[in-house]
Amino acid sequence: MNDLLLLLAPAGTLLFGGAFLLFLLLVVPPERRQFFPYLASAFVFLSFVFLVVDVQKFLVGGTPLPSSELLVRRAVFFDGFSAFFQGIFLFGAFFSLLLTPGRRAEVTGEYAELEGERSALLLLATFGAMLMASSYDLLVLFVGMEILTVAAIVLVALRRRRVASQEAAFKYVVFSGIASGIFLYGLSFLVGVAGATDVPQLLQRFAEMPWDIYPLAVLGVVLVFAGLTFKVSSVPLYLWAPDVYEGAPTSATAFLAVVSKAAGFALFLRLFYPLFLGLPGMWNGFSQLVSGLAAWVSVLTMFVANLVALRQTNLKRLLAYSSIAHSGYILVPFAASSPLALEQMLFYLLAYLFMNLGAFAVADVVSRERGDETLDALRGLYRRSPLLAAFMTLFVLSLAGIPLTAGFTGKLYLFLGAMWGGQWALAVAMAAASLIAYVYYFRILRMIFMREGEGEASVALPWPQATVLVLTAIGTLLGGVWPESFFQALTWFFGA
Repeated sequence: MNDLLLLLAPAGTLLFGGAFLLFLLLVVPPERRQFFPYLASAFVFLSFVFLVVDVQKFLVGGTPLPSSELLVRRAVFFDGFSAFFQGIFLFGAFFSLLLTPGRRAEVTGEYAELEGERSALLLLATFGAMLMASSYDLLVLFVGMEILTVAAIVLVALRRRRVASQEAAFKYVVFSGIASGIFLYGLSFLVGVAGATDVPQLLQRFAEMPWDIYPLAVLGVVLVFAGLTFKVSSVPLYLWAPDVYEGAPTSATAFLAVVSKAAGFALFLRLFYPLFLGLPGMWNGFSQLVSGLAAWVSVLTMFVANLVALRQTNLKRLLAYSSIAHSGYILVPFAASSPLALEQMLFYLLAYLFMNLGAFAVADVVSRERGDETLDALRGLYRRSPLLAAFMTLFVLSLAGIPLTAGFTGKLYLFLGAMWGGQWALAVAMAAASLIAYVYYFRILRMIFMREGEGEASVALPWPQATVLVLTAIGTLLGGVWPESFFQALTWFFGA
């Protein structure tokens, strides 16, 4: 296979798969679309196979990248960074698709939740996320972000007969529009003063520019940073997340909580991490500006999300605020300018993938069985399904950062990142916010081990959800008991 085609194959497979499923919607009647999630999962698996081949050939094997105009202009780029995030996106998409099968909607028996459309949209949204992680060109990055956003909006709105879903989709449209406008306005300042859309070239132009351009560039950086807070669901543009997570189908919620958030961090790091490689003179103040913004956003996000989560009674809404708080944690080493910020953030994103998807998988099974999305759905779960209770306990303990889980190891590295960067106040803030989170995490555990639910029927565990739970539990335990496995995965992706 041509090397260029091989490099484009992981993302191209998803684009083709999404288009193919949309075509099948025209010829396959709604009552026969149960196989769509499995077909979409096959495309995701094939994409992952291509990704493994690419990493082994170009990063581990050292084969030079093909000389193509796309690669020369860095509109599409393949390195360890993009490979790692593509792997995260594919895992997240695969697990989200496994949460999809067998979902009939209203009492009419009609497939109102549209399995076929959801499967196609998940593939297209993942394609947009992969584009965000695989380019150095600002315009291509923005296009990828919009593909992901538009597909996610439709995913949220698919439950047409639920007012909550339509309200959530409307809020997502409004907030995404505001965020995209702010982000694009910031890009216009950066491109306008530098005359380039390529990120490395942009930084090089900054280093050569006179001091009177500096205020415009600073304004551009601040606006771009503000726009990105929407994608990572952090302060100030986080208010959409609880309503959207609550109103969307659980498979879409899991996708947004993991893939969309990881894509936001990929874009964030692709744009801002090069600033810490150093710019001469006063332009070095860019790194101080971005780390200062990240510090304030991190602290506010951790405390606001954890404090508001204390009052939540809806399980998905509580997990939404938990997800927002984790965005604040992930920003800590970056805000502290830790020398190992990239490695620490990537390690935690990998841990977050497993424990968060696992928690949403349990929430999906329990809420569908009980027809209730509140915390009461977990009441007495250890009696009704000891296996589900064990899984949920593991994921909640990991989210809380209890030892021998991936969440603990990840939080420890983030905490050390703050100290290595000399930001003791940030480290203390992270520890304090984590202590607040213990209150609502252990409230979940208290509901699981209550006796009131012991007389109720047992909870059935379908095999797709069981597959997600087993794989995410293995990942959560590996990250805590054998963290070297995560570092080995990072080393392999980066070809070291």
